[in-house]
Amino acid sequence: MTDTTQAGWPVISTSEGLQPLDFVTGRVLPGDVHTILTFLCQRFERLVEPIVRSESWGWNYRPVRGSTNVWSEHSAAVAIDLNASAHWIGLHDTFTDAQEAGIRQILAECGGVVVWGGKWASSRPDEMHFQLRHDPAEIKRIAGLIRSQAAAATAEPVKAQNRIGTRQGASIVQWLDDQGRDSSFAARATLARQYGIAGYVGSAEQNLILLSLLRSGAQGKTYVVTSDGLNRRTAPGDLRDEALAYPGAPLATGMRWYGTGKTTTDDRGGTWVEGWSEWQRSAGQPPCWVHGAHLKEVGA
Repeated sequence: MTDTTQAGWPVISTSEGLQPLDFVTGRVLPGDVHTILTFLCQRFERLVEPIVRSESWGWNYRPVRGSTNVWSEHSAAVAIDLNASAHWIGLHDTFTDAQEAGIRQILAECGGVVVWGGKWASSRPDEMHFQLRHDPAEIKRIAGLIRSQAAAATAEPVKAQNRIGTRQGASIVQWLDDQGRDSSFAARATLARQYGIAGYVGSAEQNLILLSLLRSGAQGKTYVVTSDGLNRRTAPGDLRDEALAYPGAPLATGMRWYGTGKTTTDDRGGTWVEGWSEWQRSAGQPPCWVHGAHLKEVGA
């Protein structure tokens, strides 16, 4: 009988067949698990802090610390520890509020398949620790979305012309040039700030997001989500269609919400705001609606 972890993953006694993860010294399961943990690390470096590889770990054939018969998720190669010396097990509040908001955003972008040890429900905190839930079908779905997003960000521009003479698949530089606008890095960085894209470095992902916003005619309003687990609707106040399974659901307190500039009022006088979470926008999802009571505008 194969040993399993608390989450139900089979324990792996050897690193043979596991895949190196660039951000840590250890290995993880190949395929979908590797895709999601790579994405997590990329987003962690962007939203939280740089990862020190020598202090970050993956697979380890061992029990949970303090136990002799409960296997760690590390032994299944589905868990990583990041920057261990700065966020050692048992310590509280090793991240700032802003960093923790970044972690919550990453968890939401990963569609709920990643668990953070900083918020264990019934045990000591382990703020360096991230692990995958034992949900292979959902892991496969989220990994597919991540790969599709990466492919879209690096796709070759389409040369076809649309009816107003602007190339439909052009890069953001080409699109701005076609509009007679400044396409320099400085100008794009200014636009990125206006549209709530933090830390603009001109990456393919950032350029794809900015281009989609510019094409949509969005006004660039940015909000912070003030409540956890919000339902997003395809239409304002449509109670028949709540709890839609958008990638990256649910929304979490502290996440950014990027408005399209469209608002409306429902029959109870409530204001609804159309927009995207960062995950929805970068994954090419259509905008949807969130009640304005759960959003706080932070500027354009």
